[in-house]
Amino acid sequence: MIDLAPDSVDVWETPHDIADDEVARLFDLLSLGEQTRSKGFINTRGYRQYVISRGRMRQVLSLYTDVTAQDIHFTVVGDGKPALMDQGPKKIFFNNTHSGGLGLIAVTSGREVGIDMERVRDIERALQLSTRFFTPEEHAELEALPQTEMIRAFLSIWTRREAGAKARGASVWRGLGSWKGSRMARRPGVQADDSTEFTTTTLDLGADYIGAVVAAGAGWRVAMRGMVA
Repeated sequence: MIDLAPDSVDVWETPHDIADDEVARLFDLLSLGEQTRSKGFINTRGYRQYVISRGRMRQVLSLYTDVTAQDIHFTVVGDGKPALMDQGPKKIFFNNTHSGGLGLIAVTSGREVGIDMERVRDIERALQLSTRFFTPEEHAELEALPQTEMIRAFLSIWTRREAGAKARGASVWRGLGSWKGSRMARRPGVQADDSTEFTTTTLDLGADYIGAVVAAGAGWRVAMRGMVA
């Protein structure tokens, strides 16, 4: 079992471009309810994403809880954020995200966490979205950038916002909307709700992806754990 340091946010990579027999192996790790839900997807892509995300999440959490992947039980908090139903004394928190062919899972001890990542790609309505969800200053900065730089800057802001919403247990759209004009938006890198302060760290994911982690408190660090076996 991994002994997770209280100041560490462990981040695992979960590639989604895997063989069908590996997807089948992950399917066998899911609960009956998860298996039933996975069969409700109308396309193969949605089915694979769901099975891989839930299966890898079970595998990673089993490393920290000393519970087999099949025996882990989930619940939801806030606006649908997944959480462990049976919390041990260390209170393991986690969050996951995926975009393109890559997934990420963040795990912490004793602090809420949110993670988000986006594959770098053209976004036709980027400036329209920034008008709606970003501060006027942020929108003006994006508008002044060349297209290629603007997209990366847009995704950097977007992933920080979404990770922050997930850390607080809010739905993505509600979380994004809460930033505009709020004191959270005026303090880059530090977010706060009524009682908890959150800090943000960007992730080094290479040229193709942009990501961010948001976790409660300060003084924590990100530890990239590599790929889930």
